Amino acid sequence: MDKLLQPTPFPEEMDLGYLGRIRQINGYRYDHLLWRAIAVQVGSGKGATKHELLSKMAGQTSEQFARNHTSIPFRRAITQNYPHIAHGSLQMRTLLFGRTPHRGDLQVFFCEKCVKEDVDFHGVSYWRRDHQMPGQTWCPKHALPLHFARSKDSFGAFPKDRLGQSQMHDATFVSEARGNLFVQRYLELATAMYDRTAPLDSRSVGPILKGRAEKLGLVKTQRVRSKHPIDDRVQNVFPAHWLSVVLGGKMAPSGVPFHTTASVASHLLVIAVLFENADEAINALANAAVSGRHGPADLSDKVNPLSASAFSPP
Repeated sequence: MDKLLQPTPFPEEMDLGYLGRIRQINGYRYDHLLWRAIAVQVGSGKGATKHELLSKMAGQTSEQFARNHTSIPFRRAITQNYPHIAHGSLQMRTLLFGRTPHRGDLQVFFCEKCVKEDVDFHGVSYWRRDHQMPGQTWCPKHALPLHFARSKDSFGAFPKDRLGQSQMHDATFVSEARGNLFVQRYLELATAMYDRTAPLDSRSVGPILKGRAEKLGLVKTQRVRSKHPIDDRVQNVFPAHWLSVVLGGKMAPSGVPFHTTASVASHLLVIAVLFENADEAINALANAAVSGRHGPADLSDKVNPLSASAFSPP
């Protein structure tokens, strides 16, 4: 078996995009054959995860690769499932499974100007992780609406090759989102999650959010079957179209489904309305993580700290 060409990942290159680039430059058509070749090249045993194989191809530790090139720091940003396990740690290999944050059905995002600059500088375009973040509908560098494409193998081609098959976010929609202070706060919080080496424990975060909600008067005074005041607050301050994009277009009949899911995006939307700015929120949550460390949580425990009961009086 010929030795594979082993490219260095570009800054913030998405893991699946890096895999697609390895496949293209080595002329592989089928992923299962490529994975077999990668395993042989990096000398990994039978039990190695695909994440481990890619990290070795990149010349990085599993934890480095997770923090620099995957969605793991976002997907596990706030959790009660093994929050003491660092992102990318090999202590719990099951946490290395999964792909990108939910951005709709197999959609990938890119900036047309970034594509041109990457081709001019690197000779090739690549998939940037920050463009895939839920709610990031414009390029942070160029402030242009992102293009998006839909395919079963979206990361398998270079962004340049998707230009003719892509659509672009509506400029008016993007302008409305960019000018919204709460959207900006949400994105600052989301970006900060990528800087963390380990998740925040939702069992420590919950009491902090409950206290903030009580301080702002965003609590139910009676046990009635109606939307929680935080639902109303979120729907009132965030642009409706942008909110739908963040949540993958899945809106509950009564509004935003904060109380039926424990998604990271939902947590961050709530945090964005409970704090005056992102720095205040990040500091409060980080302090809670240090002072309220819990042991390992049972994966079967599905209690959501943002559920209606968490904010309602006893």
